[in-house]
Amino acid sequence: MDLNVRHEYAASPDAVHAMLTSPEYFSGLGQRSGATVLLENQGNVSSLQVQAKAPEQVKAMVGETISLNTRILWERDGEGWKGVAEAAKLKVPAQISARVTVQPGGAGTIVEYFLAVSVTIPFIGKKVEQMAEPRIRAALDAQKGSGDAWLAGHGD
Repeated sequence: MDLNVRHEYAASPDAVHAMLTSPEYFSGLGQRSGATVLLENQGNVSSLQVQAKAPEQVKAMVGETISLNTRILWERDGEGWKGVAEAAKLKVPAQISARVTVQPGGAGTIVEYFLAVSVTIPFIGKKVEQMAEPRIRAALDAQKGSGDAWLAGHGD
């Protein structure tokens, strides 16, 4: 399953990148969603750890929580930034590849997420992907609302 999500922010690409690499911002996102979200940075590498309550439909496969651990490698891209996620580690037989671009445009900055999710469980993998899509989209869209509020207090 491929998923592309686009957000527009009224701030500079550098301010949006600072938000997307802020441990405090991600901690707040986790608190609002009932998840535990930790972000640590070393140079241009962000390590992201997420633990969230598993949906009822997949608890038998993954247990009470879903965990995601990934590293995002950031680099300058013209006037903006691009990030590529290294292999995400999950408790289910799944692969997630992701990249994000942070570029000038619109009201200030356009952020685009490009994700490819593949669940390799025989017979039900595609169904699990279909169940995951609205949850992934909702998580990314929650970042938009939180990001607007964050940038109002921390932006340019």
